[in-house]
Amino acid sequence: GSQTSGNDLTHGQEDGERLGVLTLIEPIGYVEVPMARTAPAVDGVVDAVWDAAPAVSTDVQVEGSPGASADVRLLWSGSALYALAEVTDPALDATNSNAWEQDSVEFFVDPTNAKSGAYNPVDGQYRVNFENAVSISGEPPVQDRLTSETSITDSGYIVEVAVELGYEPEPGQLVGLELQVNDATDGARNSVRTWSDPTGRSYQNTSR
Repeated sequence: GSQTSGNDLTHGQEDGERLGVLTLIEPIGYVEVPMARTAPAVDGVVDAVWDAAPAVSTDVQVEGSPGASADVRLLWSGSALYALAEVTDPALDATNSNAWEQDSVEFFVDPTNAKSGAYNPVDGQYRVNFENAVSISGEPPVQDRLTSETSITDSGYIVEVAVELGYEPEPGQLVGLELQVNDATDGARNSVRTWSDPTGRSYQNTSR
């Protein structure tokens, strides 16, 4: 016969003064990633194994005005997630000494889909610029989990990566993922586009 309330401990919700607040957010991106019968060779080339892979696009403008964007194909095999990003960027720039202010693609991976907010020891931020210069944020052994290769195209560049998850997943398992394209001009980043998270905080927070 007792009453409990989430916010209004007086149970006087009819006056509307002590209600909780809901913040409505965009849906989190979701894509079904097939298992590759043969693991892609990480060589910066669009091999035939990628023909049937689903692709997502970095359509969410997080910073600056519309700039470089990517279509990213995804596969998995064994204990690794594979991604091939085809970036449209007509002017390539890596002149800034800050890695995040160079033309690059970032892969944020939460292997267990914990969505814990702050990074867990297994979570990683992997950045690869168009020259295949790599920078990684995360605790060991995250630093050793990336294999990458790049190539230049007529319309931009390709980044191909394999990210070791640290375990061998089962079909149907969820993995947290975000994709980001940084666009630099004259030594400064002027555009950031992502696949799903509009906050621009994926490097600190895995919840989205």
